[in-house]
Amino acid sequence: MQLRQLLIVNLVVILVCSLVVGLSWVINRNAVQNAALSIFQAQGRAAFTLMQATRHWNAEQAGVYAIVSTKTPPNSYLELPDRDITDNRGRRLTRVNPAYMTRQISEILAGTEVEMHLTSLKPLNPIHSTARYPHRGRCGVNAVPPAGGGYCYYIQACVV
Repeated sequence: MQLRQLLIVNLVVILVCSLVVGLSWVINRNAVQNAALSIFQAQGRAAFTLMQATRHWNAEQAGVYAIVSTKTPPNSYLELPDRDITDNRGRRLTRVNPAYMTRQISEILAGTEVEMHLTSLKPLNPIHSTARYPHRGRCGVNAVPPAGGGYCYYIQACVV
């Protein structure tokens, strides 16, 4: 009889310990996921704020001129009479508006830890369509970051 009681007590202790360990694991896993989500959101917000400030500065200047090159060809979606000019040294310049500048910066960032893409519900340029980017796994909209890597999307309206 004592052996049976000892066995039952041991099983109860093991069961209680297993439940405590399992509950602890669940609580800690959720805490780590919430911390990761907070970090992703803070990084996304910081990158967005920096880009928003850069776009705002460009807009305050009514766009900026850059030397025409293979990396900066004239923007065919920007229809202004003074879009392309020649400076007093004979260099061809083209106006770079906030959207074009953002696209060029996103091309520089491609393949890095922080990638960005300008999208629009009514894009002038089809590459700004939202169709290429899934709306699942968005960290900026109360979603859990993907386990084992992948992308976490920070999505916010950008107004210039």
